[in-house]
Amino acid sequence: MKSRILALLLAVLMVTTLLPFGASAARELPIYCVQRDDKVVSLTFDASWGDEHTQTLLNILNRYHVKATFFLVSIWVDAYPHWVKALADSGMEIMNHSSTHPHMAQMSYSQIQAEVNGCSDKIEAITGVRPTLFRCPYGEYNDTVIRAIRDLGVTPIQWDVDSLDWSGNSAQEIKNRVLNKVKPGSIVLCHNDGAHTTEALPEIIETLLARGYSIVPVSQNIYAGSYKIAADGTQIPLMPAAPVLSMEGGTMTMTCSTEGAEIHYTTDGSAPTGNSLKYTAPITVPKGTTVRACAVRAGMDPSPVTALTWSANGHVMKDVTVTDWHYAALDRAVSMGVINGTAPGVMSPNTALTRAMLVTMLHRLAGSVESGTEVPFKDVNTNQYYFAPLCWAV
Repeated sequence: MKSRILALLLAVLMVTTLLPFGASAARELPIYCVQRDDKVVSLTFDASWGDEHTQTLLNILNRYHVKATFFLVSIWVDAYPHWVKALADSGMEIMNHSSTHPHMAQMSYSQIQAEVNGCSDKIEAITGVRPTLFRCPYGEYNDTVIRAIRDLGVTPIQWDVDSLDWSGNSAQEIKNRVLNKVKPGSIVLCHNDGAHTTEALPEIIETLLARGYSIVPVSQNIYAGSYKIAADGTQIPLMPAAPVLSMEGGTMTMTCSTEGAEIHYTTDGSAPTGNSLKYTAPITVPKGTTVRACAVRAGMDPSPVTALTWSANGHVMKDVTVTDWHYAALDRAVSMGVINGTAPGVMSPNTALTRAMLVTMLHRLAGSVESGTEVPFKDVNTNQYYFAPLCWAV
């Protein structure tokens, strides 16, 4: 009798560990799927061991021009670094599936973060891109696991459609499971080494495309803005994504990744609202103008405001407005070639000024003259951007 009770308790524990359904509102949850109005779905492949089917899998995805998300374990990365690079070079999204594929719900906060960081370090070393998504091994998690992952700035991802391709199911059974359960915003779980995954995949892709679905990596499926996660693991946006503003000459284009959202903008320095000018086509922006824009959609709060300045001297400034006290000076300094920002269009006006930055600006003001003077400092080498300015300053 005791063994039957113990078995029942273990079964209940596994269900509450793996599934969010019926979970309390306070429980920390990963994203299982996304609430979407458009037909978007993500195919994902976990890779923990084996590479027998990886080439065939990649060939199929490339044949249909489908970009999928691969969640990799460090031990797989170590064994097959050439596949990691090949997948990344083909445009596949490379994300994190832990270092050693442990039962993370049994681990401490620091152990969990070490598992995540260890795998991310190895993936970044090969691809040059650090993973922003994480899938828990075995799909197991608790509040500590989810918090530890999110505190690293990484989003935990689950799935709402399990192909069960790891279980030895036939290709037909895999296809039926996926195609009968998929819906807009679904995240489909597959494996790179499933015995019949590559047999089922072509028909799954063809059927999804025929049904009007777009197949995108997970990062393009989930919402990046403000959202909540329902008790069943569905990610629900609370506001549209902030508009993206771009300049080409004196013409500005505005886009928003949220389906059905409208963009409203101002050019007079006021904050945009749903009653401001509505964006319908690229607009001509006079020099010395800051455009502010937000996205609105029925049933949601307005998005954060995005600002972009087309300066008096024709420079794009994403974090400086014409009303800022330093605007004119920055615009002139950029025009003189004294500064060029910290990223395209980004001035970072409140960033601390280092000695290296200062000597570089002074060197540019002096006409970037050359100097053969040797630098008598032990913490400077010829590869550093400020080496030539420092030689001149010395």
